[in-house]
Order: sequence, then C-alpha cells, then structure tokens
Amino acid sequence: MEAYQLAALIERVLRRIREEAAAAPALPKAYLIFPGDWQSRDQSQREEALRALRGAYDTVAVLPDACCRGAAPPDTGARAAQSRGETGFPSGDFLTVFPFASRNLVVKTALCLADDFETRWVARCIARGQPVVMRREHPLFTGQERDAYRRKIESYYRDAAAYGIRFDLPSGHGETRRPPGPGRRRIVTQKDLETPGTPGTLPLRRGDVVTALAAERAKELGIDIVFCDT
Repeated sequence: MEAYQLAALIERVLRRIREEAAAAPALPKAYLIFPGDWQSRDQSQREEALRALRGAYDTVAVLPDACCRGAAPPDTGARAAQSRGETGFPSGDFLTVFPFASRNLVVKTALCLADDFETRWVARCIARGQPVVMRREHPLFTGQERDAYRRKIESYYRDAAAYGIRFDLPSGHGETRRPPGPGRRRIVTQKDLETPGTPGTLPLRRGDVVTALAAERAKELGIDIVFCDT
C-alpha cells in the first residue's frame, strides 16, 4: 500500500471514530465531593465509588481549594478534577456522591443545617430534587455507646433518607437503588431495619414478609411498615 493510500485510510478511520463519538449519547454527570483530608482516608472507599460509576457517569471530582493551590489537582481517579472555588452549582440533572464516610454530614443534613460548602451543596440538591449518595460510616458504632445515643444517630440517618439521601452506590444510569424485580417477594428481617438510612416509613408490597423480630424492632425504632397494593 502506498503512503498516500495509508494516510487516506487512517484519516477515514479517524473521521469515523470522531463521528461515532459525537453521535454517542452523553453520560450523566456525577460530582464526587472530596473532604479536605481525603488523601489520608481509606482510598478503597474512593475506588469503590468510581467502580460503581464507571461507564454509567461522567465523573468530576470536586476538591477543597487547598488541594489545588500551586499544583495541578491530584489524581482522584475521576475524569476531571476541579476546586470548590471554580465549581458552580450545576444545571441540569446530575448525581452527587460523597465517597468518604461522614457522620457529621448526615447529622447536619438531617438537622437542615447549611453552613459550609458540602451542606449548602446538599441543601440545593434536596431543593432541586437531585440525587445524593453519602457513603455510610463503617463501623457506625463502637458498641460502647448508650442506647439513647445509638437511637439518636439512627434517627438522623432515617431523617436524611426521608429527604431523599441514599446510602448505597448507584447500580446503573441515574439509579441509586435497584428495586426488587416483579413478582419477587421481599423478606424483611431485624437486620434490615437496623441499617442506618432506613426511612421512617417502610413501604412493602402485598406478599412481602416481615419477621416477628423485625416487627418488634420496627416498633422500638418508630418505623411504620405499610403494605401497598402495588
């Protein structure tokens, strides 16, 4: 093959790649909000979040301004990284993920406090109906706390969940929780109700089963179990 023929072939291939890329639907945005000390945290949490979002979202890491001074943003694993100072609140639909566990953020959200970048971002997401995922702190308790303290923290998680905050990573485009498939019966156990983030009202379908211990625990936690026809 002559050099000019090879060049023409390469140009045709590149043109086709550009055309296919332009025709492909744009992925929804996912903003990962990083805390100031994210580099000293367990990075497996960040990697888990990125694995869940990969291929389904166009990921943007939002870093504290101090992380971006005097140098390019550090490698976050996201497609792009920018400082909080240069990040305006997005328009359109998007997902927000807090990849590092923060009980304080959950508590502030439950109390409707908006006194810093993270809580103001969450408040605006709630006001606009944009989905937010906060990774659950693990372990949530040491086992030495008083019962009253445990119940109070659990109630904050339930309040945040009632506002639409989710505590599990997305399972697909624009989804934060995969519902049970049609015809599948759900069995609710005591452990399900003790998971932080369980809403104050738990809707179930006819045919779902609640164990005796779960029903008793629901009364203790103030969770209303409601059976719906659909």
